This record gives sequence, C-alpha cells and structure tokens, in this order.
Amino acid sequence: MINKTTKTQLRRLANLWLVLLAACVMIAEAGAQGVRGGGPPTVAITQVLDLGDTGAQRRFRVDWTAQKPPLTTISKFGVTLEVRFTGGVTKTGVANAGASATSATITFSGLQANAKALDFKATVSPTFTTPEFGSTTVTRDFNLDTDAIQGGVGSGVQLPPDRPIVQIASATTIDVTRFEVKWNVQAAQGINIERFGLSGEVTYQPKQSRDNPVPPVTKQSPVSIALGSQRKGSVVIQNPPTGASAKPLRIKVTLVTGFNAPVERTIQTIKAGRF
Repeated sequence: MINKTTKTQLRRLANLWLVLLAACVMIAEAGAQGVRGGGPPTVAITQVLDLGDTGAQRRFRVDWTAQKPPLTTISKFGVTLEVRFTGGVTKTGVANAGASATSATITFSGLQANAKALDFKATVSPTFTTPEFGSTTVTRDFNLDTDAIQGGVGSGVQLPPDRPIVQIASATTIDVTRFEVKWNVQAAQGINIERFGLSGEVTYQPKQSRDNPVPPVTKQSPVSIALGSQRKGSVVIQNPPTGASAKPLRIKVTLVTGFNAPVERTIQTIKAGRF
C-alpha cells in the first residue's frame, strides 16, 4: 500500500513533469514552423543531355537549378547518373560540383561505338547548412530560507557547436507568490537563442500553531515565456497555501531554452526520363 508521503512525492513528480512538458510543448510549437529564413534549398533537374563521343568515352551533362532560403548555405552538389544503353548495358557515374554550379558532366567508358542511350535516372544531392530549432532544459534548487547569496557557477568549458550552455544563476523571493530568477547563457557563434520557458516548484512552511503543526506544502507555478534576449524572469505561484502567512522555504527552478543552430544536411532530387 502506498503511504501518504509516497503519494505526495508521486504527485509532485507528476506535476513537475506536466509543467516541463508544457514548457517544451510551448517552445516546440513556437519553432514548429521552422526557422524563418532557413530550410532546405529547392533543386530541380532541368535536363540530361547526351553530349556524344569523345574518343573512346561517352559524355553526358546533367543540368539543374537551385534556389535557397536566405539563411541557408549550399557547400557542394553530388551528382549521380545511371544510363541504360542498347545491348542490355547500364552504366552509372558520379561527379561533384561546387556550391554555385548548375551542371555537371559525367563520362562513361567501355561502351561499344554504336551503343545508343535509351533512358536515364539522375540524382542531384546538395549538401547545405541551415538553422534548425532545438531546446535544452536545466533545473536548479535554491534555499530561500537564508540571507546568504546564492550565485551561479561559471562554465569554463568549451562551447558545444550545436546547443547553448544555460545556467540558472539565482532565485530571490519578491513576495509570497513571486520569485525573481536570473540565468546566464553562453553559445557558440551561429547559435541564436529564441525564447525561454520558466517555471518553479516552491515549498512553503505554513504558519504553525502549537496544537496543530502543519507540514510543508509544495506548489507548482505555470510556465512563463521570456524572450531570447532576457536573462531574468518571474516565477509566480497563483495559489500559495495560506496566503501571506506562508513562508517560502525552497524553490526548484526549471528553465527550458528554445534556440536554433546551424545543421548540415543533404537532400536528393531525382529525375528519370528517356533520350
């Protein structure tokens, strides 16, 4: 049988999970439409040309167009061409092209002089870098029943290229329902902080009486959203246990950070046809 203490702990864990989930959902929904100005390029293969023989070799050219969003950078193109010839012969070749290229020539050898190209399958694969949305979550506990300064900790570590380092620096009691939280953020070049989801779990000690001692009570705040440029926000408890007579003892702060970071991707565009 689960005792009262265990039930309380399970309820607290469930509440914390729901708030964390709400923060993640709110931030994820904000980034669900993607990063404005980012995304994959649009590539269209316009034609595949048979350039004929050059000595003992057969040359083909693959042409394409490419358009990209402003924040997307194309680094190169990979091209694959498969051609089926008369006589049951199929040849496959590959080529690499630079970021600004719009065509690539592929050469086949070992074909009979009278072999006729029948049909083809061409693939153009751009490699590109574009900002994509992500999130990270940190938590920290603070003792509110003290006058001691509770500061943050310095990172002193190498910055990761794909996510920011976020540290909750301090939590201060403003009144029985409101607490100011400050945080620090460090990020490598190219990472953009979009928004924060801030929440807190506050433990109160209600006013005691000699005849009827009251155990501590824990309350969970809703999630508040802060802009990416902000480094502080407020945790607000909407229903403290006994109003102004309750004394805040501890707070567990949860901060979900939504950001975008440059990510390298490759996509494929395929065109098949007959000569």
